[in-house]
Amino acid sequence: MRFTSTPRGARLARRLVSHRLDAWGFPYESEVNETVTLIVAELGANAVTHGRVPGRDFRLDLTLAATRELISIEVTDTNDDRMPPARPSLPSDPVAETGRGLCLVARLASRLSVEPGRGGRPGKTVRAELVLFSRPDGSGDNDGMVDLDTLRVRWTRALEGARGPGGGPDPVPYADNLLGRWREPQRHYHTLTHLTAVLDRVDVLEEYADDPDVVRLAAWFHDAVYLPDRSENEERSARLAERALPEAGVSAERTAEVARLVRLTVGHDPADDDRNGQVLCDADLAILAASPSAYAAYTAGVREEYHFIPSGAFREGRAAILRRLLALPRLFRTPYGAEHWEATARYNVTSELEMLSL
Repeated sequence: MRFTSTPRGARLARRLVSHRLDAWGFPYESEVNETVTLIVAELGANAVTHGRVPGRDFRLDLTLAATRELISIEVTDTNDDRMPPARPSLPSDPVAETGRGLCLVARLASRLSVEPGRGGRPGKTVRAELVLFSRPDGSGDNDGMVDLDTLRVRWTRALEGARGPGGGPDPVPYADNLLGRWREPQRHYHTLTHLTAVLDRVDVLEEYADDPDVVRLAAWFHDAVYLPDRSENEERSARLAERALPEAGVSAERTAEVARLVRLTVGHDPADDDRNGQVLCDADLAILAASPSAYAAYTAGVREEYHFIPSGAFREGRAAILRRLLALPRLFRTPYGAEHWEATARYNVTSELEMLSL
């Protein structure tokens, strides 16, 4: 794409990139979308400020690798009077108003490079690359063993169960949008593996639900928006369901129930007569009753998601969550969960709390 070398052109580039990423399966509020959009904003501003030649445009090339593990951003302008460094450093003046943009890009991007104009043409190209997954085969994103086609089938069955076969548009694009969300790189526990486990547990508990397919849809949406540095993930996930499900052909009543169930996962404390809520919350919390090795992997994944929080603050916050769970009269509300998971879960949670206090 080409844009005028003006602030307006830079703003348009940023907006169009965000739209393109959403179309590629990286939704607007996802970390990938926000990171790439920020990189484009900084590179666009750099091209306008330092690469502007009156009457000439700057070029933006955005490329998603076929394996979906890499996004490349190239911004080319027509002024080579100032070649920015490939390894930018902060300006010596701490209050300088310029000079920080490429430093920010260098921190966000996996790789940053600068090249002179190709073919002897004037100008320069700044290229930033963002690695999304550690391996092209997907095995580095904690979900290498997940069968995406099987998950698409499970989504289709749940959606058609809630709306009726042929009751709306093709389910697959909706599945792919959600799968893209669940594969975002900031996730280490809240991944497709977790989604699959919750869906499996809903299948085990479906006899206790009033509307099992609605519960399955709620499982798909319950962590669809997940940014560890934000506190409103459940609310944003519920709003996503409220936007997507009517468009997909689900009735207003069932859409409202899905959104209610998603919001219920904030506290995992369903009412005694809330059969759907009990099934979803039990399915989501069943990891607490995992084997010692699986529970250790779960806690390690959660810690990795919150890597930006200092250890002391994390331990304090995690301990508060565990105490809140132990204060519940029952962790599991379905008869199956109470019988098979309650005792083991309380043992695991108590043990982790003791470890955090050491």
